[in-house]
Amino acid sequence: MFQQATADSYRYKRSLSVVMIDIDFFKRINDTLDHDMGDKAIKHVAKILKMSSRNADCVARTGGEEFVLLLPDTDPDPDRAGTFKLAEKLRDRISKKPLDVNGKFIDITVSVGVSYVKEHHDTIESALSEADDALYKAKESGRNNVQLA
Repeated sequence: MFQQATADSYRYKRSLSVVMIDIDFFKRINDTLDHDMGDKAIKHVAKILKMSSRNADCVARTGGEEFVLLLPDTDPDPDRAGTFKLAEKLRDRISKKPLDVNGKFIDITVSVGVSYVKEHHDTIESALSEADDALYKAKESGRNNVQLA
């Protein structure tokens, strides 16, 4: 699905947004609550992302506590505000839905980086790299926020 979204973007000259998401302070969840709780936190975030996505979107876990979303045809407008609003909505939805484990609620927040496949990108890797850089800006800006590349 990941390759198909990328290929369609180039072939049909469609917009493609890239959103990278990282669970904030994930190591703390694993270290203080245990790895089983960390797994539940990952599944919890993945479920919210999948439920909030369209059929055409690609949601994937890229490792550890990171996710990437490819969003075709999200931003036809030149200011690219649509993807930022969507990323902000996802961030907000995750922060407002704590993980419920047998009546014990664990607050989860995420940091988010947004990029776009642009004409100057030769590969999807360039857009992924820009989204990753924006994600680190979000972490450096205090976490639990969205940054544009």
